[in-house]
Amino acid sequence: MARALAMLPDGDVAMTDCADGVRVVAVSWHAEDGGDLCPEPQSKPLASCIAVAFAR
Repeated sequence: MARALAMLPDGDVAMTDCADGVRVVAVSWHAEDGGDLCPEPQSKPLASCIAVAFAR
């Protein structure tokens, strides 16, 4: 994970606990090209992301 963050512009990882034991991890980065913005509330402003939900 540290390697991916180092390779992404302004990379960040955030985890959120949701209902029923589900967690969402969002890996985000600065959206330089004005691409799709991350809909996850824990991401930074003006960021793109990939989010993965999983059960603990």
